[in-house]
Amino acid sequence: MSKARKHSGNAGGGAYDAPEPPANPPIEARAIDHVAVAVLDVEQAMRLYAGTFGARITAPVEIEAQGIRITYAEFTNARIELMQPIRPA
Repeated sequence: MSKARKHSGNAGGGAYDAPEPPANPPIEARAIDHVAVAVLDVEQAMRLYAGTFGARITAPVEIEAQGIRITYAEFTNARIELMQPIRPA
């Protein structure tokens, strides 16, 4: 585990710089297909992402085997999967 370096330039003395980089650099990602966000209510999240961010929203789909209901908020160069559980954990 890497250790954070104490930042000495802050008068309060509480800030830290970023952790030391790992000895082996991470694998380079060329692209990310989408990011998933767990939500309590897909319908409410659909309205939020469409109204606030102007996302195009796909039709919701239930995936019973995984116990989720999903939809995608689509942007020009990104997709966010909105994922709601449909049964208790």
